[in-house]
Amino acid sequence: MFEKELRTEVPLTMSQSTWSNGKLNIRNIIKLITCILLMTVTTNAQDTEVDLRLEARHVRAKPYMGTWGVRILHPTAYDINSSVNAENFDIDALMGQIDQLKSISHVMINLCRGHQGSWWAAPDPEMAEKLDPSLFPTRDLFGELADAIQARGLKVLVYFNGTGFDGGYLSTEIMNKWKSYYQSEGMTHYQAVSKVLKYYSLKHGKRIDGWWIDRVGKRTDEELKDFAEAVRAGNPMAIVTMNKGGSVPTQGTPYNDYTHGHPVPMNTEAPWLGTNVRMVKKIESGPWIGANGTPDDSEGTALGFIFMPLQAKWRDGLAGHPDSQALDWMTRTMEAGGFFSWAVAREGNLFAAPQFKQLLYFDSHFDPRVPAEEVSPDKHTTQ
Repeated sequence: MFEKELRTEVPLTMSQSTWSNGKLNIRNIIKLITCILLMTVTTNAQDTEVDLRLEARHVRAKPYMGTWGVRILHPTAYDINSSVNAENFDIDALMGQIDQLKSISHVMINLCRGHQGSWWAAPDPEMAEKLDPSLFPTRDLFGELADAIQARGLKVLVYFNGTGFDGGYLSTEIMNKWKSYYQSEGMTHYQAVSKVLKYYSLKHGKRIDGWWIDRVGKRTDEELKDFAEAVRAGNPMAIVTMNKGGSVPTQGTPYNDYTHGHPVPMNTEAPWLGTNVRMVKKIESGPWIGANGTPDDSEGTALGFIFMPLQAKWRDGLAGHPDSQALDWMTRTMEAGGFFSWAVAREGNLFAAPQFKQLLYFDSHFDPRVPAEEVSPDKHTTQ
């Protein structure tokens, strides 16, 4: 059952700098040899068992080494009164743009409304009945997006706000219903959030390849463990990271397969200013990072990741990243073995036009990803 996962433990893209000034780039040749070796690995569950414990495992993160992707803040139930909402969002239009990005490995989508959480992109009949139907769409936009993305051979990463239902945004009436619900079940707030997460994880299963869980800075280890258990219930091979804060890569929690990669807060400085390059430098010192933030390639450490808005804020704002600098940060991160994801503003059903133009520019500098059906021991595709 694990043969497929191990066979696809390879970077899906590689920079065109394998050759530089007519000479071989040794670092990328080593990476290429590693790719070929990994593609030839086969295993049988009767002979070898993959350790699927809750703690971080390299086998989950390795397929992302040397890759990049994008994040779209699509609508949720919150947007019901907008002209583009969860019920009418045009997935085909967005996929038309995704199809033009030939070198990406993943797309990140949202289970809830970004940093605010609380409003969801997929139905949950039980919670809708107990709390308020307006928090959930009738359409399973989340599931439809995941299917469309995976149909293109791309991985689906999922953003989730760890507060779940947030009293800073929801009405007192709804929060009182939520409190009555979890207390009647003998749970705490975060145990109940974990239960909701587990529902979605089991429902969507291998539609979900990974999770990026926000706002867990004050959670206990037991609460973090509950989250890890919940999100891996439907797919034990799903990569997980939980953002405990800070903008210098560290593992953060023992359950993190990759670093959270959050930049310096945008209310402090624009994401393209100089401070954030320290994340790139950290990954260049070694792609696997331990709990103390130092390079550590031992099993159970986290793969270096950078998660950066391509504009002044996560949702909108000036598209101020200079093309050359953005490409430099990406290339250096990927060549060091880490991975990179751009959070891109949305206009209607599409990525915002200025940012999409930048994505096309980045894409032109990397080799196309290897189609999933070509990654097999009998068909080695070198790039």
